[in-house]
Amino acid sequence: MSGYILLNKGIVATLCLLETIGFCYSPLLLSKYLNRIRNKYLNPNTINNATSGAILSLSLTHLMPEGFSNNNNTTILSNSLDITGFISMTPIVILISIDFLTKSPSTIDQQSSTLNKNSSISESQSAEKISSLSTNYGLENSAIIDLERFDVGKNIANRYLLLQLFKSRSFYMLLTLICHSILEGMLLGTKNGTALWAMTFGIVAHKWAECLIIINILDSRNKWAKNVLIVLFCLAVPLGIFVGHFISITSHSLEVIFGQLAAGFFIYLSFELLMENNDYISKNKLITWVSYMIGVLTMSVIMAIATIIEKKTEI
Repeated sequence: MSGYILLNKGIVATLCLLETIGFCYSPLLLSKYLNRIRNKYLNPNTINNATSGAILSLSLTHLMPEGFSNNNNTTILSNSLDITGFISMTPIVILISIDFLTKSPSTIDQQSSTLNKNSSISESQSAEKISSLSTNYGLENSAIIDLERFDVGKNIANRYLLLQLFKSRSFYMLLTLICHSILEGMLLGTKNGTALWAMTFGIVAHKWAECLIIINILDSRNKWAKNVLIVLFCLAVPLGIFVGHFISITSHSLEVIFGQLAAGFFIYLSFELLMENNDYISKNKLITWVSYMIGVLTMSVIMAIATIIEKKTEI
């Protein structure tokens, strides 16, 4: 029986992995196609606004079954105080604190210009030194000089990209998505039977939106780092399933904690995406609102179906 359960969870992990890989890389081809189409409604900016509204709706509906239920089985009581809401707020407070510590885009742009100036100075100094050496020692191989100059500029560019990665808000938004996915996977790992497949249905229904966010926030200039971060995100749910399967659940409280932490990460991310969109024209507002309403209705139907299926299996 345990082997059958492990097989089901392996299938679920594979489905989530294939979905994330597919939706992380297919938009790259789709964006090239959309850029060729000059349509005021069908373009990458419109898709970003629609994704933001959908993500916000997912974050709010995510809290309904775990945090705001009157059923004692879905609450955590400490001295007669329901602390589920405090648990969901914990990642929000942590991430907002990190946001204050990170540098704004304008500061990063200033650092970029400074580094570019230093790069130009270093390259010119390096060229002068190598030119002097070639004059003194009779070196006439220009390929060596070009290679040395290229290495100096490349090293400075790599240091700048690394600095930008760890001091940008996009990096922490990516960490938020990875943490949320790991917690979702851990929740899946604690489920068995129909409950496992019902929750899988809900996760697969919204994982595509997270993939679109990943594509939008990652810097495409460093393809190697972008691919590594995408792979880490794709492996987050399977890793969480593996960990959750081997965790011994002695009470329902641990499952609720996982759900609340995942919801907290999701709420922070959704509002971060909406606040980041400064182009508040009426068209974008309408797109965001429509996508929000569609997301709420869709996720409400999905949760209702999943609950009905789960209740029928318990009878």
